[in-house]
Amino acid sequence: MKKSKSALKIRKRPIHNFTLIELLVVVAIISFLAALLMPSLKSAKDSAKRAKCQSNLHQIGLAIQMYVNDKEGYLPYAMSMGYENPPPPGLPVVTAFLQDAIRGQLGGVTPGFGTNSPVFVCPSVKMSWVLTTDPRNDYRYNYWFANGWSMSWPGRKADSLLMSTRAVLVWDMSWENWPATDMPHDGVNVLYADGHVAYVKAATYITEGFLGETSVSPLSPFYNAGF
Repeated sequence: MKKSKSALKIRKRPIHNFTLIELLVVVAIISFLAALLMPSLKSAKDSAKRAKCQSNLHQIGLAIQMYVNDKEGYLPYAMSMGYENPPPPGLPVVTAFLQDAIRGQLGGVTPGFGTNSPVFVCPSVKMSWVLTTDPRNDYRYNYWFANGWSMSWPGRKADSLLMSTRAVLVWDMSWENWPATDMPHDGVNVLYADGHVAYVKAATYITEGFLGETSVSPLSPFYNAGF
């Protein structure tokens, strides 16, 4: 016996549409999960930037060490920015910035204020902090103590340091009176004379460096400790 065509039809399941309340609940859940993930994502991004800056400082440290080997043991007699304090009277005028002094050790990058080398670019440094953007330099040299401006010419020898593990050579762009919110990583990455790089929290940096980078006071340990 033949079945009618109507009997052969497959019964379709009714389509259920989202109600407005259900849709709002889904959106709220997604927003909540995104809010939970955002701090983690930002933290991971900040950590990656900090690691990049630390890698740059390691390369700068190796270049300084090669410079020391080439210059009979003397640390670079240089500045990192044009507006830094000049040497005391009686000492030669500075003719080189750190980034120019070590450009040969970095592979002969283009000479000039900043050398155009990516090694001198920190992804966490705000563009408004640097003097120029092309070329640029996002790191500061401890010019007063590292090159011996408190001494006689030709400066300071690396093997004369009191404690190379504490002697600061280069750090992320920042000044001693900056608040934590202006610092590249809520603190700074620091290259020490023994070649290691470490992170210094903003609170420590501000406390130890507040008296100024050219101060000879023992209460300014960030700048003069180890020298």
